[in-house]
Amino acid sequence: MKKTIFIISLFIGAFCLGLSDAPSYVFGLFYVGVLLSFFWTIYYPFYFSKNLTSIERYLSKQSKKSILYFLYSVTNHMHDEIEHSYHYIMNKRMNPSKKAVYQVVYGFSKKDMQFIKERIDFIKVPEWNSYYKTLLFIEENELEKAKVTKDSMRSHKFKNVLEFELLLKENKLEEAKTLLSHLISNTRGFHYYMLSKRYEETFEVKGIV
Repeated sequence: MKKTIFIISLFIGAFCLGLSDAPSYVFGLFYVGVLLSFFWTIYYPFYFSKNLTSIERYLSKQSKKSILYFLYSVTNHMHDEIEHSYHYIMNKRMNPSKKAVYQVVYGFSKKDMQFIKERIDFIKVPEWNSYYKTLLFIEENELEKAKVTKDSMRSHKFKNVLEFELLLKENKLEEAKTLLSHLISNTRGFHYYMLSKRYEETFEVKGIV
């Protein structure tokens, strides 16, 4: 629907500008303005929104063959949808390191630690490799190793999320809750949605207030 409105807007705008014999730079400004408005409307929920309903609606309407739908399914523990979208992604042509990231995410969704260990070293981006290795250490209760790999990372965003997972594993629930609330307040779009869902399943569902 939005694409149809975009095409109609371009046609009507160009027609009106043509009738008024507008100079070429006006046409250029018009097209740039319409394009920016279109992309803002389409991608605003994913990158900038803090409305959970809006973000969820956006994600749920993605193609079931897409990476975004896979991430949406993993976030919401939609097991059948995870399987379907994962296998579509694995059939896509992509960099082996990038593919390994989705394989590891899939492994975490299945709690298949052996599969994760087999795939994790194929992730060649150092920060991503360290992030998922730290999560693996946390999952396997190797918390001292997790702290070492976490502290070696440069990304504050990754380190903060990992710190939350460590606090949770150590049963420091109030500290974990405070940290996660802070992270949520400082994010937008998909990261806001993902962290909010984590907060909901960790504290609200379990009745921790």
